[in-house]
Amino acid sequence: MRIVFVDPDRFRDPWFWKLSPHAKLLSDFLDSNCDRAGFFSWDANLVSQATKLTVVEATESLQEILSCRDVDGQRVFMKKGLIYLHHRIYVTDPNGLMINTNAHIGIIRRLIVKMPDFPKCIDHLPGDFIAMSKEAKEREARLAGAGQKTRALQALIRIIEAVSTRDGDPRHLASAQHEMEFVDNIPPEIANSLRLLREVPNYPYHEATDRKFLLGLMIEFGVEGFESKVRGRIARWIDDPITKKNRPHSQLRNWFKLAVKFEKQDAERDKQRGDWKRGKEMDKDHDKRVRESRNRRAAEKAKAEKEQEAKERRQAIEDRDWMNAHHEKKDIEAVMAKLECDRGMAIYNMNMVRKRHKKRPLAGAVDPLGRN
Repeated sequence: MRIVFVDPDRFRDPWFWKLSPHAKLLSDFLDSNCDRAGFFSWDANLVSQATKLTVVEATESLQEILSCRDVDGQRVFMKKGLIYLHHRIYVTDPNGLMINTNAHIGIIRRLIVKMPDFPKCIDHLPGDFIAMSKEAKEREARLAGAGQKTRALQALIRIIEAVSTRDGDPRHLASAQHEMEFVDNIPPEIANSLRLLREVPNYPYHEATDRKFLLGLMIEFGVEGFESKVRGRIARWIDDPITKKNRPHSQLRNWFKLAVKFEKQDAERDKQRGDWKRGKEMDKDHDKRVRESRNRRAAEKAKAEKEQEAKERRQAIEDRDWMNAHHEKKDIEAVMAKLECDRGMAIYNMNMVRKRHKKRPLAGAVDPLGRN
């Protein structure tokens, strides 16, 4: 694990103040992951995984960092997918780069190689190319072939001489103004949309302008369904071709606004339809629960009645068996206690049983209907 130096005063730096929280996070990520010379190969997916920002948020934050300037001008540059942090060497090597420092040789070589794309690299080189070449050769002579150090110096000398012979004194590059190129690794929806727009007849296609415009649409209206909306507008342009009076960018943006508006209306309609369906389902469930409750109570009532009838039958059978047993004994007192009646009524009931068994009736019975 390598040690990374960071600027402890960056939170008091006005340049850093202007950045949004996402841009501050991305700035710290770039400082921690660039090489010693301050270069980093942009990979939106890698940044998204490492910082938990979405690809769109990471891309938008990079745009913000690239456009942020202070009294010293621009600090972060980008070209051909490579990011250059111009301030990085001021943090890691505040005393500047030196030819006689082994750790600086590789940094100087990389700065010289990247200088045609990033002219500001020349600010960190120790002196002009003639002085650097002379100092490197003198140090090479002092080392007298000391292995790896000498080979590093020889490679640096070859690069210095190649640049000097090709461009003369390349310090004129320091004042050149290069237009910043945006991220090559853009979201696939934007790449596909650019490819489609390029084929539209009479569309005023411009790579950088349309890429920035589409990214703004994606930030404003979201990623979901982005490419399908672009395809819809292109299909409309095929039916109604672009003329000189048309403004394609405005038409495309209005198309996105209407598409989002209709999507919201469809979502609200689906929500209302869903609420209605849920209400109907709730009513059906309520009716079902009522029927089940009614059927359950009816079943419980029928079961209770059936049990009561069975109990009464058992009781009647027990009473009949008891009466059959006591009429043989002529136990009038026991029958009176069982039926809770007087003597005459007890004898009458015993005679009814004796009659079924064809027995002679007992005397003293009282007919409950008053018959003799």
